[in-house]
Parts: sequence; structure tokens; C-alpha cells
Amino acid sequence: MKTVRAKSTKPKFIVTAIFSLIVAYFGNRLGEIFAYSYGDILYRIEASIGVFHTITDNPLHISFHETALIVTAIGFSVVWLGFISLTFSAKKYMRGVEHGSSEWGTSHSIKGFVDTKPTNNLILTSTESLSLSGRMKNPTYNRNKNVLIVGGSGTGKTRFYVKPNLMQMHSSYVVTDPKGSLFHETGKMFADADYKIKVFNLKDMDASDFYNPFEYIETEDDILKLINNLIANTNPDKKGGGDPFWEKSETALLMAIFSYLVFECPPSDRTFSEVLNLIRMAEVREDDDTFQSPLDLLFEELKQEKPHCFAVKEYQLFKQAAGKTAKGILISVGVRLAPFDIERVGKLLSKDTLELYSLGDERTILYIILPDTDKTFNFIAAMMYQQLFDILVRVADKQKGARLKHHVRFILDEFSNIGQIPGFEILVSTIRSREMSVSIILQTISQLKSLYRDDKWETIAGNCDTWLFLGGSEQSTLELISKKCGKTTIDHRNINESHGQTRSYSKNYQVLGRELLLPDEVARIERTECILLISGCNPWLSQKYDIELHPNYRRLLDYNDDNWYDISLRDAERHQKKEEQTILFFDNVIERRRLDEILDPRDFDDIPTIELAPDGVPPTTRTYEQQTI
Repeated sequence: MKTVRAKSTKPKFIVTAIFSLIVAYFGNRLGEIFAYSYGDILYRIEASIGVFHTITDNPLHISFHETALIVTAIGFSVVWLGFISLTFSAKKYMRGVEHGSSEWGTSHSIKGFVDTKPTNNLILTSTESLSLSGRMKNPTYNRNKNVLIVGGSGTGKTRFYVKPNLMQMHSSYVVTDPKGSLFHETGKMFADADYKIKVFNLKDMDASDFYNPFEYIETEDDILKLINNLIANTNPDKKGGGDPFWEKSETALLMAIFSYLVFECPPSDRTFSEVLNLIRMAEVREDDDTFQSPLDLLFEELKQEKPHCFAVKEYQLFKQAAGKTAKGILISVGVRLAPFDIERVGKLLSKDTLELYSLGDERTILYIILPDTDKTFNFIAAMMYQQLFDILVRVADKQKGARLKHHVRFILDEFSNIGQIPGFEILVSTIRSREMSVSIILQTISQLKSLYRDDKWETIAGNCDTWLFLGGSEQSTLELISKKCGKTTIDHRNINESHGQTRSYSKNYQVLGRELLLPDEVARIERTECILLISGCNPWLSQKYDIELHPNYRRLLDYNDDNWYDISLRDAERHQKKEEQTILFFDNVIERRRLDEILDPRDFDDIPTIELAPDGVPPTTRTYEQQTI
């Protein structure tokens, strides 16, 4: 961006200093000649000027005569007084940019942001891209890779931004798929590129990988984060703050149960189904304070073994509630956890095959499929997203340089449907250094405001160095985009013409300021156009990216129906790879024992069982007899 700055006074200061020394020198020599001349003042002045050429006879001579020194001081002072007067009384004109200096960006102004290797860029428009590198050779062009995309329904958020950036295939990806179509349309492309493909499907849970939140809990802090997330995303949507007592009480009970399962029980018991079983063991009798439920007895036994256990402490906090209050807390917790009682939800969360730890270690794409008409189970996605961010930060911090091996890009389409991720405004500002970035995709800015209140939305938006507006009509969004485009200075001509008895005509010229695009003009940009805003630069009004020009377009379903991809195809590929691995294993064993050794099938008893799929297919083991057929 061409930044307008006030003109520096340093050059003027240097010139004035040199000029003042010259004036002082000639003043000294004239003063000396004047001092040694005779006659009246006019005669002496005339004589001094007349013999001025004699200075050249001895140019380095400096006189210390009183008169010469006075003239020297006067000349020196006059020059500096003039400089001071002109400096502090000067008008500061900024011609042509009096009211603003914003203008549309050009192809030249984007060059410094673009990687010379096209596949290492984030695609933004048909002519603008942004290098994935976080350490540019010229630090002037360093920007975080967080992108805020705003576009109303039908503006092409998926076609013009999501798909082009997936086709780059330069990172691991976590992509929200609101309709489930993106997986079918792009999955084959990633499978052909040897990406590990994971699917978390809340729309069709039977066609999903498994996700168990307890698999990723390591500390008490992780438990508290998970519970806070669960409560925040299962609360009714209300702006006014309610009584926090019930939420705090629920938190204490859930902290006790979660801690008991994580730190005191075997891994097979660490599921939400088991949480519900423990909740059912709880019972409160309002008329009998001495009654102990099976859950009370369980924690009493734990207290005898480990009196300072974290789970025991949290349960004691819950038990401080009176009978009627405790009963209300149990009912509230039971209602909140009711969705986990649904069979397909319980099955989905019964074990873990997502392997979230591996996203930064090997090239992976995780599709998160959410229903676009029903938000009932979206709170599960919010829990998963928070754990995923925490896990990847933890993994990165253990790596050399505190950076993931592969950059992980979160493409969060329909961001408002995911639910609130507690602490997201902090995460978005800290993940950059760990080789992670987010693309937040919204229909309107008001969606972000309603999801992250108390100015948290401003923190999130402010940590996105790049904004892309694809079109829309929501007023607050139009006003914000117009404001971010900035103001420009224009020339205004005003003509007044009167046709009365005395005809008159006048023409006036003024310099005015106006927005580069007014809100109504932002709303009227062509459907093929978009507005790109990069922090510290003038905006660009550009054409949306033409997806058909990308070299990988032929690998999408958009190009050919043969590129359809489904989870059954993925599982078949997995089965085939594991069969190939099993055959290769036996081939190696047979080759080692072929010479002069009797093969016995019992030699293969120690071969581990190969689990073929996470969808309930029974594991199989290839026997020696099968291999030799």
C-alpha cells in the first residue's frame, strides 16, 4: 500500500546548517573589512563591498575582531530564525490524498505475497494468491494464513474458494462439509494422491469413523475444557445470562464422573455410555439425608483408597447440595446428556479411529459432515474441534521448532453451524507459529457476532489478515466491507446557473472524500467479482477463481461422474492394503524359512490379528494354508 507520510524536515535542517555557516563566514569577513575602514558608515560599507574580492586572497582566515564577530552572529541567527519561522508556520498539504489515499490494488502490488511455486499458494481470486510460507524472504510480505470468507447463499463459497484450495493438496486438511457432497466430489482426488482419508459424519453416523473424546484426555484441564464445551453448546440460545449455579453444579458432578473414568477405570470403560450408567446409579431422597446411592458408595470406596483424589474432591462439592437441589442437578445433567443415550450416537462415540494426533505427522484430510438443516448433534463437532486444536498444539510443542511436520488447514465452511469453540479467539491468534491456519466461512458477519459475543468476534476477525467478500446483501456486512476498503479523495465540481432577470453562472471546484465503495455499491458488485482485503494493503476488486483452470480439476466429480467417491470405496482400499501387507508378511516369513526348514502352521500363532475396518467387519487372519494355495 502506498502510505502517505508527513515530509521529513531532516533534509531542510542540513541545508539550513550549511547555508548558515556560509552566511556566517562571509559576515565575518565583511565585518572585519568594515572594522578597519575609515569615514562615515555609508562610505565604510561601500568600501567594504568594493574590496570584498580580497577575501579570495586568504579564504581560510577568520577574524576575531568584535565587529566581525557581531556581524557573524547576526548572519547566523537570521538564517536560523528564518528556518524556525518557516518550519512551524508552514502549511502541511497532502495534495491528492487530503481525505483518503485508498485505491484498488494491482497485479504488481500482489507479487510480493505470491510463492513462485503455484501449488504452495492459497488461492484467493483469479489473479491473487497468498504464499503458504510463514517466513517470506522479504518480511514486509509476512501475513498469517487465516482467511475470513463472507458470502451469501449462492455466491460460490464452495466452488470459488473451498474446492480450489483443496485441489492445491499442499497440506493436511480439516474441512467442514455441511451437505456431505464435498467428500463425494473430492475424495477420489485425495485417495489417488495417497492421502489418509478420515470421515466424521454426523449426518449419517453409520458411514462415519469413530470418535471417542475420552481418548484425547490427558489432564484435569482437558476434562474441564471438554465439559465447558459440552455445556456451552447444549445450553438454550439466549442472550441474557441465567443463574450460573446450575451449570457450576453440573460441572462439579461431571468433573467427578469424567475424572473417575479417566484416571481410575480401564480404557474400555471410558465412554459417554459409561458416564450415563454412572449417572443412573445416582439417587437422591429428599426426606432421607443419610441415604447412600450406589454412586455414593462407589465414591466412598474411592475416598477410602485415595482420599485426595481429584474425582473425590469434585464429588464432595456436588454432595454439598441439599436433597432437593441435588435432585435438580441430577435431572439437569440427565437431560443434557440425553442425546448420548441414542444408540447410533453411543456407537459413534464408543471407540476412536479418527487418530487426530496424526494430522500433523502425515498427509491427511478429515471431512466433518454436518446436517445443514438440523443442529441437534453439532455440539459433538464443537467438542471434536476444540480437542483437535488442543491436540495439534500439544503435538507441535513437542516437535523441533514447535512446528507440525505438515501444515494443517482448517476450512470451516458454515462456521456458525459448528457451535461455539471455547477459547477460539485465543487459538486463532496462537496457532500460526505451529503451522496451522483457519479459513472461516460465513454467510454474514452478524453470524460471527451472535456466536462470539462480548467483542470476541472482533478478536477473531482481527486475527484474520485476509478477508474475501464474495457477495451478499446483509447491511452490517456491506457497511463493514465498505469501511475496510477505505476512503479515497475525489475532485468535486459544483455548477450554479441562474436564469432570472440577471442571469448568472458560477463554477466551483472542491476536493472531497468518499468511500472507495459505498455499501450499496458493495452489494451491487458483479456475481463473478469479489473483493479481497489483505492487512496493510489496498483492496483488490477481482474476478472469482475459475475452478476449471486448475490442473487438478479433472480429478473432481464436477468434471467426470467416474470420480465419485464413497466411504465404501475408502474401506475397500483399506482392506486391500491390509491384505497386501498380510501377504507380504507371510511371503517374507516363508522366504526366510524355505531352505531346509519344515514349515509348521503353528509358527504363525504369534502373528497379530489384522483389523480390516472400523465399521464392525470381523477381523481376519490369513493362515499358512490359504497362503500356499
